[in-house]
Amino acid sequence: MSSSTDFDFLKNTRFFQSIPENTMRAVLENFAYRQVKSGQRFINQGEPGDRCYIIRRGTCAVKVEKKGDLHTVGRMGRGDVVGEMAILTGEPRSAHVDDLMALSDMHVEQDTPDPAGLRPDLPAALRAFILKACARKPDQRFQNVKQIIEMLQPLAGNKGAGRQQNAG
Repeated sequence: MSSSTDFDFLKNTRFFQSIPENTMRAVLENFAYRQVKSGQRFINQGEPGDRCYIIRRGTCAVKVEKKGDLHTVGRMGRGDVVGEMAILTGEPRSAHVDDLMALSDMHVEQDTPDPAGLRPDLPAALRAFILKACARKPDQRFQNVKQIIEMLQPLAGNKGAGRQQNAG
């Protein structure tokens, strides 16, 4: 199921960048393709893993379930590999993975896309806010509401400050 488009896609992913071309072409022959519907969970925490996925299109959310609560711990997109840890360690799946947008993956985990790619005119402060709010690593996200307010106030100009004064 190999094509030059598939090969070009794989050679530009972090997971495959250091693999020799002939090895990558052999691996590509064994890939299967799968379409995942928006909102569908395609990896379940605690289940055994027999495959991993390379995301070709779309995005998905990685969620860990603790004490009955779901915690989003990352977002994955084009070129990312999900589900590999269960294969590498032999342990059950460590997280759920839910599709956020129509996903096209290649069976066999990238940062949030830069919003300026979609809106080049996006103000730098708003771009920074979006990237921090959507960061894959929890320690790079906002840690509390105060941090969110502090980053949003310059975007609101004097409006935010006036509301705070009137509320007091």
